[in-house]
Amino acid sequence: MPPVKTPLYTDPYLVASVDAAFSVLAHIAREPDQSLQEISGRCQLSVSQTNRLLHTLRLHGYILKTPLKRYRLGYSALNLGHHANQQFPLIEYAAADLDQVWRETQESVHLVQRSGLEVIILDLRESLQNVRVVSEIGKRGPLHLGGSGKVYLAYDDPKLLEQILALNESAPDPSGHSTLAREIRQIREQGYYVARGDFEAEAFSIAAPILGTQHRIVGSLAISGPLARLTPEHEVKLIASCLAAVNRIGQQIQGKL
Repeated sequence: MPPVKTPLYTDPYLVASVDAAFSVLAHIAREPDQSLQEISGRCQLSVSQTNRLLHTLRLHGYILKTPLKRYRLGYSALNLGHHANQQFPLIEYAAADLDQVWRETQESVHLVQRSGLEVIILDLRESLQNVRVVSEIGKRGPLHLGGSGKVYLAYDDPKLLEQILALNESAPDPSGHSTLAREIRQIREQGYYVARGDFEAEAFSIAAPILGTQHRIVGSLAISGPLARLTPEHEVKLIASCLAAVNRIGQQIQGKL
């Protein structure tokens, strides 16, 4: 994997040391049990700065140092994650249906929400099959690629689509003649989208919107797997499972989300 770089923001309010600390914390979350030198190299920080950041994070309980001088998340991170879950109620409402779709399809299942011009995985159930699509909670993706993002473009504020058409070089035509605009119209007509290799090569995703109060999109549910496994029969089964799940979740959250 390439080194993890701390983004160089031009925001005048950015505190560089805090930005670096979050970079270290995020790296430890993704790749635990690494040494000081390994973390320093992966985050592209000096050893002395990394050591000070690790010490500070340890004082606050966000990381632990093992007897082998390796670092992993601490109990404060566990507590933070617990409170984060409580502040995303859709996770709890959708949990049972994610489990059901996972059992029915044996594929990876994602619960997704939009943040700005991106979608973020809130929760997931990973397939147990040897060949599968691997992802992680918190992973981000663009709105104009993949099933979940395009579902949001179809059901969210129409201005979002205009923004994407204006910003994305692969779909610059705001008049509606682009491939993306045609796909969005299709999603609105059929209520779901099947993406084939447009976000990850050799992978598919089947996504549908979770509609809350006043028919407002509050999330999407996506099923993903290797494209080679998407036979016509399997596709029909996955679409049915996905649509049934989002309908059940939608019924639960009426008047709540």
